[in-house]
Amino acid sequence: MKPLFIWAGGKTRVLKHYAPFMPSSFETYYEPFFGGGAMFVHVMNTYQPKNVVINDINDDVMNIYREIKTNLGEFQQRLDSLESQYLPLSKDDRKKFYFDIRHLHAWDYQEWSKTFEAATLYFLMKTGFNGIYQLNKNTNGRYGTPSGLLNQKDKVYDRNVLSWWHNALQNVTILSGDWKDSVNDDDNGFFFFDPPYRDSFADYGNGFGDDALTDLLDFADKQKRVFVANRADDDWFEDQSRSMNVHYFDITYTAGRRRRTEDGFVAKKSKRNPAFQDRPCDSCLKCPPFDHSAPIPCILKKWRGDPTQPPREAQHKWDRQTDSPPLTHFLYYGNSFPHRH
Repeated sequence: MKPLFIWAGGKTRVLKHYAPFMPSSFETYYEPFFGGGAMFVHVMNTYQPKNVVINDINDDVMNIYREIKTNLGEFQQRLDSLESQYLPLSKDDRKKFYFDIRHLHAWDYQEWSKTFEAATLYFLMKTGFNGIYQLNKNTNGRYGTPSGLLNQKDKVYDRNVLSWWHNALQNVTILSGDWKDSVNDDDNGFFFFDPPYRDSFADYGNGFGDDALTDLLDFADKQKRVFVANRADDDWFEDQSRSMNVHYFDITYTAGRRRRTEDGFVAKKSKRNPAFQDRPCDSCLKCPPFDHSAPIPCILKKWRGDPTQPPREAQHKWDRQTDSPPLTHFLYYGNSFPHRH
């Protein structure tokens, strides 16, 4: 099974790095920074804990989970209505439809039921750009992410995935607030902390500074079974592990790759040398190995412009087929529990 939606910074691709350090057993699972819930899927499939508490500061996203848990039929009815209107449209009309629905979600939501609102947001997240959750002034401080590729063929969402989540959430406590209100000291619990990346651009409208990270690490250090995941863009985390062990590995990120400075945001640079894999684009399967300094090879057969300046959609297609420079990711984990092998 998989998460309900793509989530920038989601952990689906890095679970293999976590696996050797997972605890052998636990009674309660806590995930205070839930997002897309990739670790939750792994935990529910592997451990089936007695108690589960999930939380995220983003109430609109957590409302999707609440409504899927309690009102799946009504939720799916709204989703099916949007899907049936969207699929027959041309790409240009799909884009207009997307922005029309986004506008309604931004300004008319107070007239809607919670289920209607959650299903509408879910549709937008399934058709929006690349798992980014963006808040804009022109969308009333609500979901304002641009449209995605809009290339769905026969469905917008997977019914089986929705059904799995409905069943998995039945005995789960779903919260939306400060992470501290969703946890307590628990010798029989497993805590997975995945807070916003330090000084990240992609903070989903909620900053998480060094003081907050320090409080979180102090709490995590007292727990027997705990993971704290983040990325090591600089040396701040080097001396922050307390009594926890630390495991480093490289991962490529798709969002939040800009660092906040006094002059605005600047691109983050990897602590290690960039590494690119040789991988052809899937439009012709004849492209040479990618040379970062050379003109971009064939991306879309129909593109006839300057090969160094492809259209945004073509560039996005290429980005999805290649690896951009990785950044170092780390995992703090408790050292007082038996690991799963």
